[in-house]
This record gives sequence, structure tokens and C-alpha cells, in this order.
Amino acid sequence: MIKKTTFVLIALISLPLIAQEGGFQSVADIEFVNQVADAPMARVKDAVGLFAMFYGNRKSDFQNNVALLRSKGISLPEGMQENDPLRRGMLALLAAQYLHLGDSFMYRIFHTKRHAVTACVASGIMEVSGSEWDMLSGGELVEVIRKVAEKAGGDR
Repeated sequence: MIKKTTFVLIALISLPLIAQEGGFQSVADIEFVNQVADAPMARVKDAVGLFAMFYGNRKSDFQNNVALLRSKGISLPEGMQENDPLRRGMLALLAAQYLHLGDSFMYRIFHTKRHAVTACVASGIMEVSGSEWDMLSGGELVEVIRKVAEKAGGDR
């Protein structure tokens, strides 16, 4: 009887862990977010990995994450490499595509990094300071991702 009770208690306690398959709930994803937040300079692969987490399907391979985002309508500009430093304009472009932002008239017409930054500022995702060429730290990247997730509100 004690063995059965112990087994049932262990099963009940571990049930939330079993349910945490995708999204930000898995331990590997939480570790990934912590590693990104501690980085002095964010990389393109970090942003792509965080956006792939929104779909609950982040892979360790950069190309698989890029393919996942492309299938969801989020594309990286040509020539972007995984170890390139993440610039504010690149992150704004990913965020604007993910959220389908139309807060900037110019971004609706020209889907450029500069206009994506303006759309993100208008949406409250980014601060007014700086330009699209500013390099971001890991902490800044995680903060913007937090605001994107908050803005999305679980719709995706």
C-alpha cells in the first residue's frame, strides 16, 4: 500500500513537468533564456531561437529555427549569419513580422529595419533612443522579447 501511495504521489508531483513540452516551460528553454540574458552581446541566432520558442519548437540548429520562422511568415534578410551581432533594426524587423505591426504607415509600405524600429517604438515594444544600427546585449534582447510576448497576449 505504501508503494502504491508513493507512486501516485510521485506521479502527481511530476505531472506538471511532463506537461511542459514546448514554449518557455522546458528546462532547456529556461536555461537558453538565462544564457542569452547574461550575454554581453546578443547574436542573430539568439533572437531566432527566442522567436522559435514562441511556437514551442526551438531547435539547437540555427537553420532549422530559420526554416520554422520562415514557415510562419517571419523571414531574415539575405546574408544574415547566425553569429552576426544582433542590431536593433534586425530585432525590430523580426518583432514587427511576428506581431504583424501596422503602427507605422511607412512600415506598411516599406518593410525595412528603420521603419520596423519606428513601428516597434509606436507599439511600445522598444524605446525611442538609438538607431537601427545599435548592437544589443542579451539583457536588452530578452526585455524586448518579453514585451513582444506581452503584446502578443497568447494569441499565437
